[in-house]
Amino acid sequence: LMKGTARLTTLLMVPLVTIVIVLKPLVIVFLYSSEFTPSLQIIRWMLLGDYFEVLAWVFSLPMIAYVNMRVFFLTEFLTYAGFLAFSTLALFVFDSMQGIGVGYLLSRVAYLACCLHYVRSRHQFPLTRSLVGPWLGGMALVVGASVHTWSYTQVEWFTAPLWISAALGFSTLSLSRN
Repeated sequence: LMKGTARLTTLLMVPLVTIVIVLKPLVIVFLYSSEFTPSLQIIRWMLLGDYFEVLAWVFSLPMIAYVNMRVFFLTEFLTYAGFLAFSTLALFVFDSMQGIGVGYLLSRVAYLACCLHYVRSRHQFPLTRSLVGPWLGGMALVVGASVHTWSYTQVEWFTAPLWISAALGFSTLSLSRN
């Protein structure tokens, strides 16, 4: 069940995150206003973190299903405490709003590592090529789209459809009969 859910979330997250990444200036203006454009410095990091977050969420479900709330609470608490510490450091020591986004990304990577360790050690969850391959391929596509649009404050209408098509194509080609 975890393998199927992880695979499904990967196939859904690659296009969703890629679409938001390439259209993030438009999304900010649509949902808020153009005065929120400076928040793109934080959001670009947070969108990368969200890609890790979704798989971590899948791997955290057994903690809840087996009522292992101590482990669940501890991993949640430690990763959010790390995020808070990193954000505080970024704001008050480095005077960087962008550091909040970096802290979010790092806390989501750490959370995925904790959840992955849990399911591998407690439930002997195997990391197979059919799971890791598409996830890494999706991550490469998401990171590529993010790097390409990193400093854009306007949507690049020539390349945005190309990234979206690549993400949709990736998910479609990653489908199997099962």
